[in-house]
Amino acid sequence: MSCRFECGNSVLNMGEICDDGNRVNADGCDDTCQLECGNGVVEGAEECDDGNAISGDGCSARCVDERPLLGEVCEVLPCRDDFECLGVAEADFIPVCTLQCFEDEDCVRAGFNEDVVCDLIGPQLIDTYCVPVRCLDGRC
Repeated sequence: MSCRFECGNSVLNMGEICDDGNRVNADGCDDTCQLECGNGVVEGAEECDDGNAISGDGCSARCVDERPLLGEVCEVLPCRDDFECLGVAEADFIPVCTLQCFEDEDCVRAGFNEDVVCDLIGPQLIDTYCVPVRCLDGRC
């Protein structure tokens, strides 16, 4: 008599990292009961997959994008979507993810979901960028 373990039976057996009760790929647990997050391929509901299971490097161990969004502080990780990371003088040069603008409406169209102004904050204070109003109050 032999014991056989089967992937896809909702029981975590020896050699399985996960067992979600099916043998369907792209749902987080592949057809061999190994986690798909961390395999370097963006699949299913993954926002990213950098080929490892380490959080804090831009793509979490659960394949969620950790990079800051537009208007968020960007001291450690680069901004998402190629936004620029620039310091705001009024907030002790705390860097926020931003983009160049010509008027306040450019910032709204870009997706800022808070009060924002188009202001001089570039490296030489000659370019205008979208700045959350809270940053101008020193609260980035």
